[in-house]
Order: sequence, then structure tokens, then C-alpha cells
Amino acid sequence: MANLNGAAHIAAAVRSVLNQRLADLELIIADDGSSDDSLARAKAAAAGDARLVVMTSSAQRTGPAAARNRALAVARGGMDRRRR
Repeated sequence: MANLNGAAHIAAAVRSVLNQRLADLELIIADDGSSDDSLARAKAAAAGDARLVVMTSSAQRTGPAAARNRALAVARGGMDRRRR
């Protein structure tokens, strides 16, 4: 999930994903340089759920597509990659 100053909606989005019946998932939030407290709200909404991964960007803003690509690069996908 790409994020840029999404404090107003990010907690609901995190809860929506983590409350899915499918337990074998990971939610990766790729932040694009937010200046609000959206990442703190996301972590609070996850309540310590290890399936939440938060990536911050120290570079300049790159846009939602690049943020999603950063998340895809670290995604584990919940599957055993040796079986491919």
C-alpha cells in the first residue's frame, strides 16, 4: 500500500486488510515521505500484528507507483519460493 499523508484513512485501511479471513498475508506500507502521523496511526491500528511491514523513504517523493514497486521488491508473498 502506497502512503503519502494518509492519516485520515490509513487506520481503517490497515484494520480492513488485517481482519481478512486469510491469515497468511503481509501488508506492506511504502511511505513516500509523509509529513503527518499516518505511519504511527498504521502501527497503532495493527496493534503489534507482525504481518504489517512499514517502509519509509529517505529520498525525495517518487509517487505512488514507485512506492508500490519498493513494496513489491521486499514482498515475501506468503509462499515457499522454492516450489516455483
